[in-house]
Amino acid sequence: MKDQVCRYCGERFQLAPNKPGYVDECTDCLYEKTASETLRHKKFSEAVAEVNRIIEKVMKIHNMTREEVIASWRESLARENPTEPPN
Repeated sequence: MKDQVCRYCGERFQLAPNKPGYVDECTDCLYEKTASETLRHKKFSEAVAEVNRIIEKVMKIHNMTREEVIASWRESLARENPTEPPN
């Protein structure tokens, strides 16, 4: 096995056959990079779920459809930020 220098942390490591990731990144940096991507995805998924829960509550309280809630939300944003066009 050949010694390699990690392009991220600069540490030397042994290049193992069938190692996941790039040849010039150690397994610790690969894990950190993959874990942080997974964490970002998890946080995004949790945020989307929270928005969906809020929309469901508004739908129930105001007897509105999902489309009406989103349209109302966009109108509210447009009033608060008149220089930014609504999506």
